[in-house]
Amino acid sequence: MQSKRWTWNSVDTKAFLNKALVQTAPVLLIYVGFVIEQIADGFQWSDFIPNMVVQGTIVLYILNRAYDALQRLYKGK
Repeated sequence: MQSKRWTWNSVDTKAFLNKALVQTAPVLLIYVGFVIEQIADGFQWSDFIPNMVVQGTIVLYILNRAYDALQRLYKGK
């Protein structure tokens, strides 16, 4: 059962976490692709520091999670 508007219950939490898990895969794939490209010529710890594209992807993912949470709070019945 969906929660009332501006409240959050366990059903909302479960749906939020399931959607977050599914939408984490592309972010991880982008990061892993970046790391593989960086370590092709030798391994250094600095190869794991994400560039601006990967950082932008992470920021957009976090904004998307915040939007999803607010949407769940607002659309409750």
